[in-house]
Amino acid sequence: MEEPQQVGAVLEAINDPGTVAPSLLAHEFASAVAALPLVSVDWVVTNPDGKLLLGQRINAPARGWWFTPGGRIRKNEALVQALQRVTREELGLAPDFCGQLLGKARLMGAWDHFYPDSAFSPSVSTHYVNLPHWLPLSWAEVALFKLPMGEQTQWLAMAAAGRCGQKPARACLCSALCDLVSRPCKTPSARMNASFSG
Repeated sequence: MEEPQQVGAVLEAINDPGTVAPSLLAHEFASAVAALPLVSVDWVVTNPDGKLLLGQRINAPARGWWFTPGGRIRKNEALVQALQRVTREELGLAPDFCGQLLGKARLMGAWDHFYPDSAFSPSVSTHYVNLPHWLPLSWAEVALFKLPMGEQTQWLAMAAAGRCGQKPARACLCSALCDLVSRPCKTPSARMNASFSG
């Protein structure tokens, strides 16, 4: 009888939008990276001037590259929960405001990211399946950001962001975003489902 109650409590915690899924231990995560693709979400944040928010990665893979804010989806974490958690962690927004932003977000597609290294080894590759969400913000919303201290971030014009670091991913992302902005009611361009390698 004890086991069904524990299972019920676990399922209740999983379905509770306020529950944050636990992180894996380092050795468990290293095994997952070596064996499986990781699923991640990104916030493709634009301000009223049409500039894109980018942060420079400090960890492998893709150390030194400029990316949109994002993070992995954790085991048993619903997509909505992951988007809210990443918004809190990467943009420093209050939980109640995170929920409001979800209504404005638009899924841009699904992209594969392939890197020759990983956070654990220069010889173990990393594969992400990324679900970028476009989030156009007002100046009042931008003012609410509390970006993490010590991380380098910048707002770049689309053309400059597309060339940032000469990585094909940025050009693809900017092209896809331009398509989405200019054709909001049409089917997204096939360029949004692109793959790229590091």
